[in-house]
Amino acid sequence: NAIIPTLVAGTGQSIGACVQASLLVLLGVCIGSLNFAVLASLARWTVAQGILFAFSVYWLSYFKAGDERLFIVFLTGILMGFDGIMVSKNNNNQFLPEFLLADAASYLFGLAIAILVNFLILPTTSERELREMLVTSLDHLESLSRLVARAYVIVASEQEMNMGDVLMQ
Repeated sequence: NAIIPTLVAGTGQSIGACVQASLLVLLGVCIGSLNFAVLASLARWTVAQGILFAFSVYWLSYFKAGDERLFIVFLTGILMGFDGIMVSKNNNNQFLPEFLLADAASYLFGLAIAILVNFLILPTTSERELREMLVTSLDHLESLSRLVARAYVIVASEQEMNMGDVLMQ
């Protein structure tokens, strides 16, 4: 379980992306812990467990479909719910809170690894990416303004007009 947040939390990306992904992992652990506790508590009623698990999969996938960044919330919530079902089945249909804490701790351990790597070993800011995007945008703006000026005085060729159309998109 520790590997999933380590990979998904944006290790090697910018610090802001890592913080955002870490918050989503924490949200997923909270939802997954609730899912684990509810499903493990219903261990004696397997039909109710199945119905609630199907409902939680539907509910989490519905929100994931709206925003792709919520994939880790979906994945963590579903995996922790499944762990709750399996733990309760392996322990004579009993809910043992120690297993919930151990499961949540494994996800948080992976998250801590990702944060430490991103902040201490591979600290990256998005300043370089921003500068590259800014230079590209300014270059396009310069080309577009030159083409608009040439089109305004009607000295632009057909090729320059087509280039202007491409830059407008």
